[in-house]
Amino acid sequence: MLDLQSGKPRIFDGGDRRFSVTTLETAAQAVVGVLEHPDETKNRGVYVQDLLITQNKILALAKKVAPEKTKSWEPVPTSTALLKSASDAALAEGDHSLLVLFNYLFVSFFAEGYGGQYEKLDNELLGVAGNKTDADVEAILAPLLK
Repeated sequence: MLDLQSGKPRIFDGGDRRFSVTTLETAAQAVVGVLEHPDETKNRGVYVQDLLITQNKILALAKKVAPEKTKSWEPVPTSTALLKSASDAALAEGDHSLLVLFNYLFVSFFAEGYGGQYEKLDNELLGVAGNKTDADVEAILAPLLK
């Protein structure tokens, strides 16, 4: 989403759809939680999140953290429906490239109806706090944008 090289972040379907995010640290805590609760997590996916966020919120936080670097950024509106259609056509032609895969991933995160926002969380069961804030996101973005 934040294309640090080009300065042209792609914003999917307006950028206001909330999606679940987690840090690597929290994912590791969740793995420990699964190992500590084998019966409760047996044969099923588990869902953890640190916070719900939107693309526009991430972009706003990036601009706050590094205004000098991001002031010239021009968001590129991108349609997940068009991405999916293009990837479906490419796949039908036998294209199994990473571009096709990544387009499907973007659709799964940002398109309506695909579950980018987890409805049921296992945070409590797995001992995951899930309480990240805007300041935490800024701290993650700061070294990436400097």
